[in-house]
Amino acid sequence: DSRSPDDYVRDLGAGNDRQRALTTLAKLHVARDGSDGAIRWAESVSSADLTFRMRLFERVAEEIAKTEPERAVAWCERVCDTKEGEWLPGSIVRNWAQYAGADAMDWVMSRPDDQPTRLAVRIGYLNFMTEDPEGALAWMERTSEDQRRDDRLEGPIESYITRQSRTGDRQAAIEWTRYLADEAKREGALVSIARRWREVDLEAAEAWLAQSPLSADARERARRPPKKRLKGA
Repeated sequence: DSRSPDDYVRDLGAGNDRQRALTTLAKLHVARDGSDGAIRWAESVSSADLTFRMRLFERVAEEIAKTEPERAVAWCERVCDTKEGEWLPGSIVRNWAQYAGADAMDWVMSRPDDQPTRLAVRIGYLNFMTEDPEGALAWMERTSEDQRRDDRLEGPIESYITRQSRTGDRQAAIEWTRYLADEAKREGALVSIARRWREVDLEAAEAWLAQSPLSADARERARRPPKKRLKGA
């Protein structure tokens, strides 16, 4: 094939094949040329196909963040206000949060409040919670009252509540529902807490339900057994 690797991957068109190929290209360039070399390569690629360039930037940032998050952050500061770089925050925290979740979350929460940042906050905390649950809980508990009422943390707070209700700290889970501004989400979280509680301590759960702020309908939902997922679903 006489085409360059860049052209070959671009010509694969939008889809999973091109995404996998872009990931491979990014890994090869970072391994061969280092972070700075890979960044120079990414920025040298033609901007004629904006979508291709955007995805290329994301894959390179993701790969660099595995070992040099500070270099990925520096690149983001330079290009994240451009069209091709606007979604880099999520790519950077995806891997970073798996081994240094607190640092990744502190950085992404320091960014301007926009859609890419909100997505990155959710991605970062989810990966943080998956790899280091205790660290993720501790980080959340160090946040300020103002941060807890920041819309960007709504998804992570839901994850925090779910984790606490599953591991037995139901009082913490209940108390943190007050940070969910959406009334339906707050009620849904309390129903889920009560449902899990009833599975392990029916008497205590019923005592709480009797004096809880839940409506009669919500209490009834809490008493229904959770739906079993179909095998393979």
